[in-house]
Amino acid sequence: MAEAAAALPAAAAEPEAKKILLVSSDNQEFELSEVEAWQSPIVGWKIWFFHIGDDARIRRIRIQLMQVNGETLAKVVEFCKVHSPRDAFAFNSADGRFVRGLDKAVLYDLLVAADHLRMPALIELLHWRIGELTKGREPTERAEDWKRKFGGASICHLV
Repeated sequence: MAEAAAALPAAAAEPEAKKILLVSSDNQEFELSEVEAWQSPIVGWKIWFFHIGDDARIRRIRIQLMQVNGETLAKVVEFCKVHSPRDAFAFNSADGRFVRGLDKAVLYDLLVAADHLRMPALIELLHWRIGELTKGREPTERAEDWKRKFGGASICHLV
């Protein structure tokens, strides 16, 4: 019994993992582990630069992302939780399921957010899905489809 009591303070003394709180432009909050958050070099840089990197006293870091809305940030966070950061470009079945059910508007919003957050693995996965959606169609058909969907915005280089 004395051994168990002695072990308890040692376990309690182990440092708790840092939690990263991402806040969208519409003030929705999403929590990630530090490893998940580092899938975005932009977020990782903010963790390191603004929060003293490895300071053991900091347990919760709040980062505001004014260019990403809550709905889109929720999808980005979902990707970070599903995708393994060990091998950034090794996609698995969970990654495929993640993008399969997304409509074009969500794909576009995610692509813009992934570009802003500098997430090459997510960008590549989204490009793969866009290619899958437009396979067999002429380039002009693809461009017209995207223009109709997004009010004439010129995003033809994305497809």
